[in-house]
Amino acid sequence: GTWRWAGFEILTAAFMQSLSLLWFTTEMCSREGSSCGLFFGSKCDLAAVVFWCLASIAIFVKFPKPYPKPLRDEIETAGMLGHAGGGGSISNEIPMGDYTGSQRLPKGTFM
Repeated sequence: GTWRWAGFEILTAAFMQSLSLLWFTTEMCSREGSSCGLFFGSKCDLAAVVFWCLASIAIFVKFPKPYPKPLRDEIETAGMLGHAGGGGSISNEIPMGDYTGSQRLPKGTFM
């Protein structure tokens, strides 16, 4: 699903953001007489890494696994033929994968 890819992209952003902190390992920071410390920019980088990681974890934990949705043509065809339900019921004709009703959020909720 799309959400899972977004989680991986955000995790990649956290990794890339953390690479900006490699500056503190350079020779310029390790020379005697020079000092490198955490100032406003590097503190913001650390906060960004934490928030990127939290966002990716929230995506991996919160959002359900995707399930295949039936195509419009399959629904119309099953309804016209009236398979197994007699009156055009399509509830048993279209495979829905591993879907269970508990995977959906209640209507009107975000998280």
